[in-house]
Amino acid sequence: MNIEIIKPGHEYIVDLGEHNGTHFKQVVRFQEGPVKEVGKNGIQNIDLIDILLDRMNYLQTMNDRKYASTDNALMIYHLESFKEIDEARTRARENRGVEGTNNV
Repeated sequence: MNIEIIKPGHEYIVDLGEHNGTHFKQVVRFQEGPVKEVGKNGIQNIDLIDILLDRMNYLQTMNDRKYASTDNALMIYHLESFKEIDEARTRARENRGVEGTNNV
């Protein structure tokens, strides 16, 4: 799989390859600008983390845990850690009154 950077930090095209004679690509757009100022126009980092967590938890539990592994468990641990850090960062920004803005 190949990823093309369209707009660094904001827009990417993931080349998914060909299937049954059709070439597939997926655009991934991240939020550009503060939601409170420009409205919602893309996904947040946490959205991807939630997708990955769902996928890894699925792999850990499907088919009577046939694909469960310590590697998967470690990835889940680190993805959950990412979420905790992101949530703490958001709370700190809310407490400072800067969440949803470009202010630090």
